[in-house]
Amino acid sequence: MSLLVECSHTLSRRNGVSSLDYGDTAYSSTLPFSQRWAVLFRWTVNGLLMFTQFGCCCIYFVFIASHTTQILEACGVGIDSEDVNSLRVVIAVIVLPLTLLTFVRNLDVLSPLSGIANMSMAFSLLVIVYYSFAHLNLPKERCFGGPVDELPFVAPVLQWPLFFGKAVYSIEAIGAVLPLENKTKTPTDFTKVLVAGMAVITFLFVLVGVAGYACFGDHIKGSITLNLPTCGNSNWIYSVVKLYLIFTVVSSFALQFYVPIIILESFILAKIKLRWGDPPVVAKIPFLLRATAVVGTAALAAATPRIGLFISFVGAAGSSALGLIFPPVIYILTFHEQVSCRLRCTKTLCIIVALLGFVGFGFGTYASLAEIVKTFVANGNKTSSCQSSL
Repeated sequence: MSLLVECSHTLSRRNGVSSLDYGDTAYSSTLPFSQRWAVLFRWTVNGLLMFTQFGCCCIYFVFIASHTTQILEACGVGIDSEDVNSLRVVIAVIVLPLTLLTFVRNLDVLSPLSGIANMSMAFSLLVIVYYSFAHLNLPKERCFGGPVDELPFVAPVLQWPLFFGKAVYSIEAIGAVLPLENKTKTPTDFTKVLVAGMAVITFLFVLVGVAGYACFGDHIKGSITLNLPTCGNSNWIYSVVKLYLIFTVVSSFALQFYVPIIILESFILAKIKLRWGDPPVVAKIPFLLRATAVVGTAALAAATPRIGLFISFVGAAGSSALGLIFPPVIYILTFHEQVSCRLRCTKTLCIIVALLGFVGFGFGTYASLAEIVKTFVANGNKTSSCQSSL
């Protein structure tokens, strides 16, 4: 991420502009070599940005629905949290409020919500870590992982690609980096904030991941919070945590939605104005696009309401390219004429990171797609057996 920010600053000064987004940074870095390849690079970056960010929105739909059904089931509403159709009903219900939230086009308006959401997330993480360490050595018949020393130290190799996708998705939010950097009062200090923030996020990622697996073992679900108990008077705190996290995800939905919808709006509005000028209906098109995009992401989430599979696929197919492959390539292209010792070392490191990103992209995408297909086939067979029994 810091490589991308550095390239954006350098190319902005070269082009005499105040800021560049991800697509424009990719375009400007490639333009001295070939305009055709520069245009293709920008299209590829923008396409993957939309795929990744809309994929995140799909994951948010599944996250909200999964935790809402668990809470409703604990309240005795008569909903089965493991039933796919129950998840789809909740997804359909939350489409309208999330659509209205995306109509807010000024991110500054959402800043108070983001601050409250961050505090809710911090409290939730504390509760999750406490619960995980407090239940490390429960017996297997309690549906936990069992004693820690019985868990495998290293997962099977075939599961590494799925882990790669989840890991890259969890710690990488490169689509929002440049838009946030462009909105800050002092963009020159953004790199320090970015590095510090990523260090904290990586630490929390490792802490929660290790503690969660040590507690739940192979019973761990796509989101660790789905393993927290909900039933019983003594477990009310965990229901509060789930409500806090639902609020956090809802508050973050508009931010994740901001990057792809701006790209889509700019492209479509430019085409309309080029052909028909500036008719009055143009003012309503952004709202129509946002509503259509939210409904579309909800439909995709309802098609595969398994949060773990969604995370692996989006992380491997989109986040790996945007976070591990493209930034090193852009850096090498941006500083291709400079041959200092520091830059040579950085370029060598960039090549290594890009190659690792290519490997993760290929194997991770294949593994996650294979699991998604397997899930569809299993659901289809289950539906067929139910119909035949009737």
